[in-house]
Amino acid sequence: NTPPRFVSLALYAVTNAILFAEAYARHSATPIARALRGETAPEIVVPGVGPFDCADAAIAARCALLRAAGAGGSYPWAKGFGQMLNFNCMVMVLPVVRFGVRRLHDATASSESRLFSWVPSLLDKNIVFHKAVAKYFVLFAVAGHSLAHGANYSLAPYYAAALSPALYLPSSTAMAWSPAGASPNRAPVSFGVSAGFTGQLLVLTMAIIYAGAHDKVKRSHYETFWYAHHFFLLWWLLLLMHGPVWWLWSLACLPLYFVDRVGLRLLTRGRNGAPLARVYCWGDRSEPKVI
Repeated sequence: NTPPRFVSLALYAVTNAILFAEAYARHSATPIARALRGETAPEIVVPGVGPFDCADAAIAARCALLRAAGAGGSYPWAKGFGQMLNFNCMVMVLPVVRFGVRRLHDATASSESRLFSWVPSLLDKNIVFHKAVAKYFVLFAVAGHSLAHGANYSLAPYYAAALSPALYLPSSTAMAWSPAGASPNRAPVSFGVSAGFTGQLLVLTMAIIYAGAHDKVKRSHYETFWYAHHFFLLWWLLLLMHGPVWWLWSLACLPLYFVDRVGLRLLTRGRNGAPLARVYCWGDRSEPKVI
């Protein structure tokens, strides 16, 4: 069953590359991206000056300042990695929707068509795939997304000087950490909280989840894994606050998960009685090693 898994992971990696390239190309051409690079972007209106047109003598020096600083180059990179995160955070949830995995496994295992004969072998590894998406794709995309935004925020003084403090905060620290330091005209704000601040909280939340999810922790102290992993509830909330389009991606996974977790597991689990037939003890009966 190894070839189907390798082929599936290869196709998954290619899908990620395509999503990254599409977002990178799309955001490279936006007005804000052009303005950050010191290119003409008349859609951006600088308070007190007017449209950001590098042919204008009042704007030319500002454009030259941004180009000399090499500004704006990391912005589309951050957006490309952001789209990868949207996709992978959605996919990461689907393998742990138990009822869906079981139903799909039953449907494909009983099918006589060779077209679906390989599906059960992949579904048997649903938790392995969940871990792989988290450990490799999500972690890689988070690193790229964070570093690209960090590089962009480091140029905040140039953006504030060349564009306007009304469009970009002059402090790199404030751009990255201020909860509500950005007005609607500056960095993206969702639910009244800046994207930089929710991004930092997402990284801290991920650190807790990933540390508790290590196999050594899970096997030696399962309660630590269980409580740390349930920080995913805070992680999802922060994602909804952080990513302006994440709620669209979440429609494909979160409703299914809540139906499975709340509707099926919490409300219906334990309704059927299971009588105890007998108990076997291995080892010393007063202190059995295995029950």
